[in-house]
Amino acid sequence: MDSRVVTAMRDYFQADAVLTSWFTGLYDRDASYLVGVKRGKRTEDYPYVALVPVRERSVDRWNSIQTVSCVCGVHQNAIDGDVMRGVIEVMDTSKEIIASMERDCMFGTSYLTGMMDTVKTMTDLGLRHPIYEIEITLDVLIRKEAS
Repeated sequence: MDSRVVTAMRDYFQADAVLTSWFTGLYDRDASYLVGVKRGKRTEDYPYVALVPVRERSVDRWNSIQTVSCVCGVHQNAIDGDVMRGVIEVMDTSKEIIASMERDCMFGTSYLTGMMDTVKTMTDLGLRHPIYEIEITLDVLIRKEAS
């Protein structure tokens, strides 16, 4: 499976000033943007956004669709005992990530145009309070290069 899509997405998120401002305003630092699976062990590992290609299928000779998993993790000590507040906060994080993708839906040779209706989110429901994670999955249309 090709990792160029998630690498381009990571680079795009890192350069998105609106997203950087949002993370910095809420957590006093920008998120770490990673390619690959990562689960933070220390509070310093948060916030993070980990991008992983999970499935790819061919559409035709020129196009394929890659399903990408985007896991967002936040650590919020200020949420004392109110797990639902933490769940809402991580859901807001996913909305910011999705809004970032909607601002510019092109990542290199990959296009999200027309694919935003495939976005799904699933939260961990605060099982690791005060750490909260949410997974965003979406399909990305990849235009294959002519041979």
